[in-house]
Amino acid sequence: MQNKLISILITIINISAYALCGAIIGLYSYFFDIEPSMKPLFFIFLFLMFYVVRFLNVIIHEAGHLVFGLLTGYKFSMFRILNYTFVKTKGKIKLKKYNIPGSMGQCLMAPPELKCGKMPVVLFNYGGVIFNVLSAIVSCTVFYMIGYISCFAPFLLMMALVGLNIALTNGIPMKNKMLSNDGCNTFEMLRNEKAVLSLWAQLKISACLTEGVRLKDMPFEWFYLPGDDEMENGAEAVMGPMYCSRLMDEGKFHEVTKLIEHFLKIKSGIIGLHRIQLTLDLMFCEMMTENRKEVIDKLYTKQIKRAMKPMSCFLSTIRTEYAYALLYEKDKEKAEGIFARFEKAAKNYPYPAEIEAEYEFIKLVKEKANA
Repeated sequence: MQNKLISILITIINISAYALCGAIIGLYSYFFDIEPSMKPLFFIFLFLMFYVVRFLNVIIHEAGHLVFGLLTGYKFSMFRILNYTFVKTKGKIKLKKYNIPGSMGQCLMAPPELKCGKMPVVLFNYGGVIFNVLSAIVSCTVFYMIGYISCFAPFLLMMALVGLNIALTNGIPMKNKMLSNDGCNTFEMLRNEKAVLSLWAQLKISACLTEGVRLKDMPFEWFYLPGDDEMENGAEAVMGPMYCSRLMDEGKFHEVTKLIEHFLKIKSGIIGLHRIQLTLDLMFCEMMTENRKEVIDKLYTKQIKRAMKPMSCFLSTIRTEYAYALLYEKDKEKAEGIFARFEKAAKNYPYPAEIEAEYEFIKLVKEKANA
């Protein structure tokens, strides 16, 4: 019940913010003192300005995570706005392309070492919210100073509205179908020490992946398997899919199959994005082992097919599509087209370790098809 009320509140906040931005665009394009013939162009200009404002606020939000992360001992690993990703690999920062459904930006950082099982989490997680609020305050202050008749006034008003909107929708603890927001992650970690260990492990593993270290080559103690009760906590539940990914990299397909089937049956806090990834990995494991038509058909539902479209930039998704075309449909021509898409995506992928692992899976698929 509480989650539904929060979801309704977030929806009201979003609608209100965008409605007010629409009102600003309409009022300024109609009443602003310019030639009547220029008003349609001014309307288009303000409409495009709204998207610029959204883009700037996403940058401000992720910059907040980055700044407060650096101030509290974290180190730069990855900074993403939309699908443009700056990633640190072997001491150099490179531009790659990567996207996560339901997320306009992301800042990943290598965590500081744990002290008595703890590390600073509040400022890092809420850094984006703080920066959006500060941006909104600055925008309102400048608007008050220059007045409402300036051509910069609609930009400042929209900056304030969108900034507050992003701050509230990220700061009020909530979990949607695909991801948990900053507030939800923070409060789960404040309530549960193991959630802090989970965040530390996630960030450490992610940083190593960008440096080219395979999951199977990382210290095994970073990957712990949560119990069923622990899996109900969203922050800890992340380690379940992470543990499965480690087993996948080791080629333990039968063991992964049993574990994923268990995770998908029990009540858990696994987010929607990870549930889809687990289902696709389960499909892949089935094709690499028994390859039973009835099992694959049961897994490959219309819902999964729809969910795969926004996840088409993930190498693991493309790899599963490739296996499906070659091992299930036995369509070599289709598989070759998917492999070409895989190679294109791999060129701009931010995780070199994952690229290496996925190429190995592709090779295994080819060997099984030839056999």
